Amino acid sequence: MTEEELVALAREAAGRAYAPYSNFHVGCAVESVDGEVVTGANMENACYRLGLCAEQSALTAAQHAFGLGKVARIAVAGGSGEMVCTPCGGCRQAIFEAACLSGRDIAIICASGDGSAVERRSIGELLPSGFGPANLDDSAVGQIGCDAHERSVLDMVKLWPGRPALVTWDETDGWSVGTPPEHLPPE
Repeated sequence: MTEEELVALAREAAGRAYAPYSNFHVGCAVESVDGEVVTGANMENACYRLGLCAEQSALTAAQHAFGLGKVARIAVAGGSGEMVCTPCGGCRQAIFEAACLSGRDIAIICASGDGSAVERRSIGELLPSGFGPANLDDSAVGQIGCDAHERSVLDMVKLWPGRPALVTWDETDGWSVGTPPEHLPPE
């Protein structure tokens, strides 16, 4: 799927938002590593704090469809005019959780409601010092299927936002993180 097609799906989802109070419609499209796409839109409520953001809506759908560990990239579009819509702080945190589960610095395509302006970001850029599973104690981390070794690997991967990481396991040396050979500078 092209970037333009993913943004178009996010814009289409924004058209289905329920935003009678703010009139700020946001849509989100989440693509899996296998190319499957789910969408979500913001849903407001008269009790304002009970509203749901588009990203949270789409990430919930992603978890049900293919799992947060398979999230590859996200497109967010909203508002009116040329101002680019980026995820709010809470949504950045939710996207960071998916990044921790996947081991990828998830790409985020941020677009204006009319699609005329687009910015390319990653969750590492938008939330450089995120709080994730690696910040929790070993017992809590184990509850989401991440052992102490994996936690240290996640910590290492977070040091290189936006760069590909090759995570390997060796019986002698344990876990290690490096740059894939095809991304090393020429000698």
